[in-house]
Amino acid sequence: MGPALRRTTHSHPPRAPLPPHVEDVLGWVALAWPQADVDMLSAAMTLPRWRVEAAVEDLVAAGVVHRRDDGRLEPGDSLAPLAGWSADRKRAAHAALAGALTPGAEGRLLHLVQATRDEVSVGLEVARESVSLGRRLAAQGRLGQAAAALSEGLLTVRRLSDRARDETASVEHDLLGAWTEVALAEGSPRALDRVLYEMCRVGDRAGFVEQIEGLVRAALAARAGGERGLAMIDALAPFSSADLEWWRHAVRVQAARRCSLQREQEVLDDVERWARATGDVETAASLASWLGRLRYRQGRFDDAAALQMEAERGELRPVRRFGALTGVAASLLEAFRYDETAAWAERLRVLAAEHRHPYYEAWGECLARCAAYRSGHAMEPDLELVEVTAAVGLNDMEALLCLNEAAVAWRAERLDDALALSRRVHQLWTESGWVWGALLARTLAAAAGEATTTEELASIGDRACEGPLPRVAVQTLGLLGRLWPEGRGRWAATARSMAATVPRARWDQRLEVISVAEALRWVGG
Repeated sequence: MGPALRRTTHSHPPRAPLPPHVEDVLGWVALAWPQADVDMLSAAMTLPRWRVEAAVEDLVAAGVVHRRDDGRLEPGDSLAPLAGWSADRKRAAHAALAGALTPGAEGRLLHLVQATRDEVSVGLEVARESVSLGRRLAAQGRLGQAAAALSEGLLTVRRLSDRARDETASVEHDLLGAWTEVALAEGSPRALDRVLYEMCRVGDRAGFVEQIEGLVRAALAARAGGERGLAMIDALAPFSSADLEWWRHAVRVQAARRCSLQREQEVLDDVERWARATGDVETAASLASWLGRLRYRQGRFDDAAALQMEAERGELRPVRRFGALTGVAASLLEAFRYDETAAWAERLRVLAAEHRHPYYEAWGECLARCAAYRSGHAMEPDLELVEVTAAVGLNDMEALLCLNEAAVAWRAERLDDALALSRRVHQLWTESGWVWGALLARTLAAAAGEATTTEELASIGDRACEGPLPRVAVQTLGLLGRLWPEGRGRWAATARSMAATVPRARWDQRLEVISVAEALRWVGG
C-alpha cells in the first residue's frame, strides 16, 4: 500500500473519570448541541440551574466541553458521551429537549423527529413543529430550508393518516398552506409544481386544499397569460388567512401586469381599496411596490423608483424586500440612472445571497449587467452568466439577460453569439406571449445575420408600430431601417413620435439594444 493511501490513527490518552452526575450532563450537552446551554439543560433535565452550572464548570475545567461566547456549550467529542445511552433513553431525552424549546426554535424539529416512534401524539407534534419552523424560516427568507421542514412534517403526518385521519387532516392543511406561501415566495415554476404535486396526493381536496390549489394554478397561469390568470384568481373566494389573502392579491397584481394597461389600473384600484382597509403597515408597503410597478409600465420611472424605495423601507419580510429592491433597480435602469442601478442591484444580490434566494440573486446580477451594457462598460458577452441564470427556471429573466448579452455580442461583432442569443430570446418571449419583446429579438437576430425577406421585415415593422411600448418599438424600427434602407420612409414619422416619449437629453444613451439617436438615424427620422 502506497504512503498516500495509508490511514493514520491517532490515539488519545484516556481522560480522568468524571463523577457520574457530571458525566450524565456531558451526555445531555452532546445530545443538545448546537443549541445546548445551561438554561436549556436545566429545563430538559428538570434540575436546578445551579446544579447544571456546577457540572458544566467541571466539564469545562476537564477540557471536554467548550463554553462559547454566546453561552452555548460545545462537546469536545460528540459521540463518546452517549455510548452508554440506550435508544429509549435517547428518545426520552430528545423529547425533553424539544419540550425545553419554544415552537419554531432552531433544532426543536430535529429533537421531535428523534423522539418519535410513530406514536400519533408525538407525530402530530412533529408536524405542527414543521409548520412553526417552516414559517419562521420563510419569514427570514430561508425558503429552501422552510420547504424542507414542511416536507418533513408532511411525510410524518401522512404516515399517521391511516390511524388518525381526523386528527391529521387539519395539520396536513396547515402544512400545505404554509408550503403554498413558501412556493409563491420562491416564485419559480419548479417550486410551484412541487407543492402542487403534494396537493394532488390529498384524497379529498374539496374546501381548503382546492382553494390553495387554485391559487397555485392561477400563479402558474399568470406567467403565460394575464387574463386567464386573472379569471382563475377572481374565481377564488377570499382566504381567512391574512397571509394567503395577501398572496391572492399579489397574484392578481402579477396577472394584471400581463393585461392591458387599463386592465392593470382597474385591478390596482381594487387592490388599493383592500390594502388601505387592512390598516397593516406591511400591506401598505406592498401596495407602494405594486403601484411602483404600475408607474413603471406607465413610463414614469423616477416615480416608480421612489415608490419602490418607500416599499423597501416598510417591508419587514426579506422576500418582499427583494421584490421592492428589484423594482428600484429596474426603475432606475429605465430612468438612465445607471450608477444608482448598479448600487441597488448589488444591494439586492448581496441580501438575496445571504438568504440563499437564487431567484432574486440572479435578478441582481441581471440588472447590474444591463446597467453595464447601457453605460458602455460591458464589452464582451457573459455567456456563463446566461446559463447560470437559465438554471433558475424563470423565462422572463432569462430572456431579458439573453437580450442584453445578444446586444453586447452584436456590438462586439461576435455575430454567432448574438444570433444564438437573440434566437433564444425570440423563442422564450414567443412562448410566453410577449409579442413586442419577441419582435425586437427577431430584428436583432436579423441584424446578426439571420436570413429574412423584405416581406417579413415589413410585417415586423408594421406590427411594432401598433405596440404599446414606444421605447421597444423605436429600437425595432431603427434596426429595421438599418437592415432595409428602402423601407425607412414607411416608419420614419412613427419613429419620431415614439422618440418623443424619451427625454431629448437621453437620446444618445442606449436602451435594451440601441439608443434613440441610433434608431432615428437608421430609420431616417
